[in-house]
Amino acid sequence: MKKILKIVFYISLVTVSFNQMARERLVHIGENAELFRQWHRVQDNYTLITSVPFYQEQDSEEATRGFRLDSSQLLKGKFSREIYDYDIEQSASNVYIQVRNSLKANGYEELFSCETKDCGDVSGWQLYLTGLVGDSEEKQYYLAARKAPVESKETEFVAFYISEIDGQTRTLVDIVSTPSQHLFDVVVETDDMLRTIEKDGRVVVDGIYFDKGSSVLKQESTPALVSMSQLLKANDKTRFAIVGHTDNTGSLEYNMKLSMERAKAVKRILLKKYNIKSQQVSINGIGTLSPMTSNSDSRGRHFNRRVELVKL
Repeated sequence: MKKILKIVFYISLVTVSFNQMARERLVHIGENAELFRQWHRVQDNYTLITSVPFYQEQDSEEATRGFRLDSSQLLKGKFSREIYDYDIEQSASNVYIQVRNSLKANGYEELFSCETKDCGDVSGWQLYLTGLVGDSEEKQYYLAARKAPVESKETEFVAFYISEIDGQTRTLVDIVSTPSQHLFDVVVETDDMLRTIEKDGRVVVDGIYFDKGSSVLKQESTPALVSMSQLLKANDKTRFAIVGHTDNTGSLEYNMKLSMERAKAVKRILLKKYNIKSQQVSINGIGTLSPMTSNSDSRGRHFNRRVELVKL
């Protein structure tokens, strides 16, 4: 495996614009790092961790027993993951200090960080990230940060998990670049939604986001709401239903109520902010009764938590 002697690596992000300019961003990974594993995806969903994973001992109405996050952000964009190992002299705390100082110096906003035992059980991080990360609770560090676009149309998010495995420092670095949505993107997405709803009678509205157990729409939902409003205005003689769905975490009664409250929240903002007529849209919440896929893992539960637009 080729040894990386420089203290930084560069990620080239091509920004699609009229002049097709590319630019580079710098991310510091520490000295004498050796690449162990890497993944790259052109487009993917990614959960940015912004709280310590905790273990819920007993089932409740809101969630089943297991590791949970109080806070996270669901991102969608270009994704890369790289794992590095270091010389025995390079401690986890030293790499963490280098990474944190470099990100700050290069204009990244820190969203969340934790150190050593304050990061909690290593098993939670292994569950949410990968089993390849370190196994030392006393020598673990995590940092999530964001760099807003200046000339680019992309916001860059980074997450570092630094720990030791068998006495040697290992760092996982995730980088997600999320494109800003512009009018052209909204028109394309609206057309895609319309074709699907004409063919199937319903469409899943990607990009509607709520915090866990909440019916308050997150700011990141704006592009999807714009697309919905465009579709509704272009078909103002047609009636639609906004239907909320959940995964199977919690009781049936809880999920029926939560899915209805989320559908209400979507309708409320469509009427208030986008001037959609109330009589054009009805609402329904059917909780766990119509899953898209299995609820047996986190990926399946993610897809089952959704909002659909149904043609009446």
